[in-house]
Amino acid sequence: MAESVTVISAFGEESRLEGSAIIRLKIAILGHDFLMTHGWSIDYAKNCLKQVQGAEVPLLVMAPAWEPKQTQEGAKHSERYFQASAVIENDDNLLDDCAVSNYGAQDRLDMPQCASDYYTVVEQFKELFTVKPGATKMAYRVIPTADSPPVRVPPRRLPAHFRHEVEAQLQTMLEHGIIQPSNSPWLAPAVFTRKKSGELRFCVDYRQLNKRTIKDAYPLPLPDEVQDRLGGATVFSTLDLNSGFWQLPIHPDDRHKTAFCPGPGLGLYEFCRMPFGLCGGPSSFQRLMDTVLRGLPFAMVYLDDVLIFSENQSLHCAHLKQVFHRCQTAGLTLRGSKCQIGRSEVRYLGHIFSRLGMSVDPLKTAVVANWPRPLNVTDVRRFLGLASYYRRYIKSFATIAKPLHQLTEHKAEFKWDQDCDAAFRLLKQSLSAAPTLASPDFGREFQLHTDASDVGLGAVLEQDGHVISHASRLLRKSEKHYSTIEKECLALMFAVKQFRHYLLAKHFTVWTDHCPLQWLSGQKMEGRLARWAIALQEFDFTINYKRGLNNGNADALSRVPHQPVMTASLTGNAGYLDSPTTWRTHQANDATLSQVIKVLKAPTPMARWPPAYRRHKTEMVMHDNIVFWKPPAGNCAPVDRLPVAPPSLRPAILALCHDVPTAGHMGFQRTLDRVRRTPFWPGFREDVRNYCESCSVCQRVKAPALRPPMQFSPIGRPWERLAVDVLQLPPSRTGKTYVLTVQDYFTKWLVVRPISNQSAEVTVDTLLQIFTDFGPPQILHSDQGRNFESLLLKQLCSLFGIRKTRCSPYHPEGNGLVERGNRTIIQVLQTLSCDGSDWEMLLPYAVYAYNTSVHAVTGYAPIELMFHRPVPCLQLQPDRPNWAYSVDDYYDALKWRAAHSLTKVRHKLQQVATQLRHRTDAAALAPPILTSGTPVFVKREVRHKLQPKWQPGWTVVQQYDSGTVRVRDGNGNEKVLNLAKVRPVETMAVSVPPAAITHVPADPIISPSPITNTRSSRNRRSPAWLSDYVVDIARGRAPTRGGTGVTNGSINRVHEMS
Repeated sequence: MAESVTVISAFGEESRLEGSAIIRLKIAILGHDFLMTHGWSIDYAKNCLKQVQGAEVPLLVMAPAWEPKQTQEGAKHSERYFQASAVIENDDNLLDDCAVSNYGAQDRLDMPQCASDYYTVVEQFKELFTVKPGATKMAYRVIPTADSPPVRVPPRRLPAHFRHEVEAQLQTMLEHGIIQPSNSPWLAPAVFTRKKSGELRFCVDYRQLNKRTIKDAYPLPLPDEVQDRLGGATVFSTLDLNSGFWQLPIHPDDRHKTAFCPGPGLGLYEFCRMPFGLCGGPSSFQRLMDTVLRGLPFAMVYLDDVLIFSENQSLHCAHLKQVFHRCQTAGLTLRGSKCQIGRSEVRYLGHIFSRLGMSVDPLKTAVVANWPRPLNVTDVRRFLGLASYYRRYIKSFATIAKPLHQLTEHKAEFKWDQDCDAAFRLLKQSLSAAPTLASPDFGREFQLHTDASDVGLGAVLEQDGHVISHASRLLRKSEKHYSTIEKECLALMFAVKQFRHYLLAKHFTVWTDHCPLQWLSGQKMEGRLARWAIALQEFDFTINYKRGLNNGNADALSRVPHQPVMTASLTGNAGYLDSPTTWRTHQANDATLSQVIKVLKAPTPMARWPPAYRRHKTEMVMHDNIVFWKPPAGNCAPVDRLPVAPPSLRPAILALCHDVPTAGHMGFQRTLDRVRRTPFWPGFREDVRNYCESCSVCQRVKAPALRPPMQFSPIGRPWERLAVDVLQLPPSRTGKTYVLTVQDYFTKWLVVRPISNQSAEVTVDTLLQIFTDFGPPQILHSDQGRNFESLLLKQLCSLFGIRKTRCSPYHPEGNGLVERGNRTIIQVLQTLSCDGSDWEMLLPYAVYAYNTSVHAVTGYAPIELMFHRPVPCLQLQPDRPNWAYSVDDYYDALKWRAAHSLTKVRHKLQQVATQLRHRTDAAALAPPILTSGTPVFVKREVRHKLQPKWQPGWTVVQQYDSGTVRVRDGNGNEKVLNLAKVRPVETMAVSVPPAAITHVPADPIISPSPITNTRSSRNRRSPAWLSDYVVDIARGRAPTRGGTGVTNGSINRVHEMS
């Protein structure tokens, strides 16, 4: 039998061959060991492999040219086209030679959700929805770099906590054939960032390669084109390609140019499929998709997003089949979870398309509506970029946005005034209320409304009263001097140019509020009017007159009233702080800095520097009558000099670095890093710390809860103090869903009774049974549930003479004993229960196991301390001794055992309490002394995720020794809370005087906390021995500075029930 051979492909797949086999290979690499084993040698003269027996195998046989089949006349044209193109069409023969067998079984499908009418079509092409990206057979991506030499950019170090995830991604990409190992002279570094979902985003920095790549000018479609083709459509579908770029292979001759290194020690790889980040990638992929869907008028594609539209469902099914067949033929796969099949409206390219037309995507308008006020030119440009994408929805967009555009002009001073704020708010409001634009019907006539004003031009394209699009622009400087008829004619020229693709070769009606424009073609014109009249002759239109009041659409586009709104003080924004005049004025008005200015202008050896600037005197310089701080050598300041901020400007700087939305109320360190990039002043570090700690917003959102020292109840005797609670469990077989748990603080004896509900009547009846079985306690402790605060329970306690206590709201630590017992019972039931409904039958066994097990705190089983007799156990001896005690002897022995065990338990409880106090108080803080009237925050226990943790508006009524405090809100409502649930309002001082300017954001955000008037001074530090903490465990005193303690009682002994 012939020896079997295992062949491993470049993709890592194994194929076992027995006997002989014919394999079609594009490239085969034979190692030296293979040649030596089989007796082969290389004959370079004949360019072949020669065996000892004389057989020869030719080497390096080049494949035939793989240009597309074409006629001789078009060869030169095609050659030029393919050199400029980034996607080359493949020859079918080459596809057969390069075809690779399926590199892995189809793990699973990502099927889309669709109505039953389309299920058959989707099921027929279910192979399209595989989770693995496909590989098209229709095109290659080439990377033309001319004669540029290879570029090598060193890799970047990979964070250690990223390494495992990066290696997993590389392995997946290798298995899917996306990348392969490389020995290329090109090298680009990999970059990794976190997505919003927490996953690692894999990117490659191809900037150096892109600089040397010949660009591809293939255009991308516009959303306007989608709107123009949807007339009459009622059913829509959108398809999303699965990792679209990875479905376009890279030409083998260009793969080495994409070589990248994930990080030192992780090797070198190159892409077999088109990666993200290559210039011309979108154009290449758009060309591919246009080729795949060419000839299908009901389908449009923008990169990897496909839109299919039809007039009815049956036609839509046929259209889906054609598109699916094209994608299947091309070897493309789809991401089913992102596909929308057979919908009445779909989200596509930031718009909503339906039978009514095109409207704005609410997700995008929400972003605009919540856009914070721009603080610099970059922010303004970013906002205008997003808003301009939807300008066709907004009447008079250009005129509205004029104040904002003026801020972006070259050498324009950034000055946010009322006009800017009015434009900013009106644009956000207009986008939020944007109308639905109808799809055009090219079989009917269009109506064009035009108008001009002294500010801008406006035009509206309509059809049968439905708006199709708005257009507007501002008048240029020279155009503002035109006469009225010239401006109106200019508006018409602008409109027909803007909507040329709708109006050319079709008759349309023009409506204008300028009557003389009707005779534009019949009168003798001169100058620019004559030129415009000639240019308009290619259009077939009729001009009708409509009064301005009736021509509301276009008239509003060119005339927008300025709406005065309440805005912030100009002195609170970055534009005001960028003005040199501001710095000169405020520095000169400050007494300390004016003295510095005098010293710098006339330096003398005996010059007296102000104390605050004395240590920085060698770093102070004057430039343009402004005092600057020049960082010393080795300082990490971002620039070579920074202006010195007088006290009057410091509040605005701190607010800009901490309070504004773009600063995000970050903590001390991040705010300090921002302040380091702003103007300098002595002691800014301490000011930043005090500002952040005194920020009311941060205190409400980020401040942690206080951890007061742990407090313990006094050690009593058996069955003196009981804790009670209700625990909810799954429904039992008898329908009960609750259990009432009662536990003794001393013996840890646990009593658990199933109950049908947690009403006051059922709770009191169950407690009555327990009290009659074991006797009533002296103290009954519970939370503040309705059943434990009811009148019935008060009457029961009064009947037996029981004192009722309660723990503070939302503080389960106050009833921790029974809470811990509940957890143990649940764990035992989990080990015993089979289906979760038989817990009622197994509950007695779980309670018995608990009561007969040695407790970690007392060292005894609860049953021993409760009944003073040994734990019952299995008697393994066959002979059991007879009872030899009389009743009196038994009573004496029981008394001795009880006294002995009680003494040991008290000692053990004291020891455990001391150890636990040391362990918990190490991380605890001294409870604050809250006097009556102190403002405090109260922790919100029930809130949504974006709601602050702490609620303001509460004041202290009284602080109790038990670790609780009574607080009252503005409406007079009072409640008693644990100290961990309140936090005093910090009102630390920042060392700046009352600002001459105030920072009040234009958007309704929370203003910064007030800055008190203090004088800057040196930071006095007390000796270390004054900061020692003294803890008096024996007397129950909490750790405080200076050795003075505050006596605290039990955290559970709250106010008694009246």
